[in-house]
Amino acid sequence: MPLEIVQSDITKIRTDAIVNSANLKLKRGRGVCGAIFKASGYNGRIQMSKDCKKLAPIKAGYAVATPAYGKLPCNFIIHVVPPKYVDGTKNEEEILRRTYLNALRTAIVYGCKS
Repeated sequence: MPLEIVQSDITKIRTDAIVNSANLKLKRGRGVCGAIFKASGYNGRIQMSKDCKKLAPIKAGYAVATPAYGKLPCNFIIHVVPPKYVDGTKNEEEILRRTYLNALRTAIVYGCKS
């Protein structure tokens, strides 16, 4: 499968899935997470919050998926919790590797191609 790099607003890309860098409780945060919640619209935010609450908490390095909501042009949102970098001696590299692998595995389970 060819790899294509796209520089754009993740909330505006028509794709099978987008990846949300989430917190352990899968609650609306800042940055990319906040932008995804905001772009889903009011009803989308409400439903995403409800679904995320049912799936939370998840550990760093893991991934879960929800449908896309409201105004988002993708089919799924893959929520991942990356490691918090401390000093490089707290297994951050392994947790980051696991985060990427679990996001890709989740995409495969949901039949995502893009």
